[in-house]
Amino acid sequence: MPPKRSIGAAGSRGMSSRTGSSRGRSSRQEPRTAKRPRQQAQSALAWGDDDPDAGDSDSEDGDGGGGAGAALSKERKEVEEAKEQAEAEARETAEEKRLRLARDVLMKLDAEQRENREEGTDEEDDDAPGDYIGDRLAHARLEATGQLYREVAKGLQGQQISPTAVRHMRGHKLSPTCVVLSPDDTTAFSGSKDNSIIRWDVETGKRVTMLPHWRKLPGGKVPSVKAHSKEVLTLAVSGDGRYLASGGRDRLINVWDCRTDTVVETFRGHQDTVSSLAFRANSLALFSGSHDRCVKHWDLNEMGYVETMFGHQSEINAIDSWRKERLVTGGRDRTVRLWKVLEDSHLVFRPVGGGSIDCVRMLNEDWFTTGGEDGSLALWFAMKKKPAMLVPAAHGYSAVGIPRWISAIGCLKQSDLVVSGSNDGSVRLWRADVEARSLEQVASVPLEGFVNGLAVSSTGKFLVAAVGQEHRLGRWEHQKKARNEICVVPLPSGAEDEVAVAMDTESAEEDQGDIDGEEAG
Repeated sequence: MPPKRSIGAAGSRGMSSRTGSSRGRSSRQEPRTAKRPRQQAQSALAWGDDDPDAGDSDSEDGDGGGGAGAALSKERKEVEEAKEQAEAEARETAEEKRLRLARDVLMKLDAEQRENREEGTDEEDDDAPGDYIGDRLAHARLEATGQLYREVAKGLQGQQISPTAVRHMRGHKLSPTCVVLSPDDTTAFSGSKDNSIIRWDVETGKRVTMLPHWRKLPGGKVPSVKAHSKEVLTLAVSGDGRYLASGGRDRLINVWDCRTDTVVETFRGHQDTVSSLAFRANSLALFSGSHDRCVKHWDLNEMGYVETMFGHQSEINAIDSWRKERLVTGGRDRTVRLWKVLEDSHLVFRPVGGGSIDCVRMLNEDWFTTGGEDGSLALWFAMKKKPAMLVPAAHGYSAVGIPRWISAIGCLKQSDLVVSGSNDGSVRLWRADVEARSLEQVASVPLEGFVNGLAVSSTGKFLVAAVGQEHRLGRWEHQKKARNEICVVPLPSGAEDEVAVAMDTESAEEDQGDIDGEEAG
């Protein structure tokens, strides 16, 4: 620190060259300089100095501040560095943030490997650090590109799922019709025939909030709240977890901000019931299917309409999408259609048994499953007209000998796990082996009532089911013993095993010449 007289001299020169107001400001700086030793002493006490006089004794040294001054300087430097870091993080783009976080992860992994080497855990393998980091990066790349294949259902083989482990969450007055999970698996959203949407905490099993919904008021008054005025039939959550889309019999699509639980946009355009919704992964592209036989494409970045796709000859009841700009739909015209959005065309698949197709789910870009009115569960390959595997009467037969209607299908993307529901009193878990082209039941969970919606967590640790007294699309049958509830079913630990395998995309290209599905422009 320079001698005090040099500071005074600089101050004198400054006063001689400035206006009177400037001299006033310069003179006000001197009292702060005079009080600095006391502030340094107080700072020293704040940092845990046991001796109250330590700051005074240090201030007599030739450096003009001693330990207290160094502590104060260090504190100020840390505050300034924290501010600069916060400002830099605020200015950085999303890509820069990803790169920064990736560097932090690599540094952390490198530090862990150095620590392991010091402890002698990696003495036998000199290449272990590089291999470990490389494996983690390869694993992350496969997961990010949708090529990480997980053998979840294989680990469920022979496992028992206890009915007492199922958590029951009640809040809807009428039958729940749909259920979805947030990307982080902490929150579930359910829709119901009572026009309501409920947010649930999956871990605690408690209702967080009931989103604003339409209710009849005395005297025939119409409520001013933005909400569905009729049954909610479908829900979808965006990949970033920010938006929830809902549709129902009022022909509207409401877009909710999950942070505020308010409607930020309402899409109008469908001429009949909105029966199905799906977001494309890692985007804000939303697709809707309706009983007006149309598929509509919406963009939540611009909060607007994009296009309408035609093809179905009757009501559309189910829709699903994955990473590519394509989607799968099923309807009452007894067809399954694979839409290629960019090419403005689609493929038509006609199931063998016939009957309405009421649920579809994509396992990956080339494989999907369907279920419907005829009770059959089918596994499809996108390049083949006929199903690769068909399980007739997957949920058995009713008392009058009719196959039970498959009312819901769920799956874990990029895995072999498929779940299906009906009104036979159980949810069935299947292993979809795309290599062997087979569907094998591996487990079941007792659930009384109509299973109207199924969602599997991204970790494969649990599934969520919407169970009600009635089918989601009608009131053909009423089960009085059933309860209107949302059920959380934990899956055995064996289901968490995963295998990092790049999906064989070349097989689809090799079979390109074998495609015999009907193509419509």
